Amino acid sequence: MEKVTCIKDAVADQFFSQAPHHTVIHLSCHGIMEPSAGILSASQIEFADKRVTAKDVYNLRLQAELVFINSCVSGRFSPRLGSEIEGFCRAFLYASASSIVATLTYVHPELAHQLALNFYEEWLNGATKAEALRRAQLRMLRKNFEPKIWASHILIGDHR
Repeated sequence: MEKVTCIKDAVADQFFSQAPHHTVIHLSCHGIMEPSAGILSASQIEFADKRVTAKDVYNLRLQAELVFINSCVSGRFSPRLGSEIEGFCRAFLYASASSIVATLTYVHPELAHQLALNFYEEWLNGATKAEALRRAQLRMLRKNFEPKIWASHILIGDHR
């Protein structure tokens, strides 16, 4: 069995030291967008001790098959350069992650958590990442949860 590390109230240094050693990285934290902060600094997630920007993770060297950023606006970016992807999605892909699941809007914490659990259940049972996300979203829809507070999760990168 692969090593699993769960750090409640993690500080940024723990993330930077441990992330390169894992094939799946799941971040569940508060995400914000500061458009005035610059292209790669606009996307931010909060650790227990400080905010980390996409620029901060840009030069990590990962072996991650999947980075799941389960926080508000983790997949949004400031499109000033006209690129198709920026922010954390670009930074994690540049850091060698194969796939990123992130959100485009604000999400309800409990519903985002449930969607992530559904995703992992499907993926660990053999579905591709794309199919696992689709099935997880369909489960939420069948439970009549309002899509505007959970449906903004996207998959970028390798869909397998």
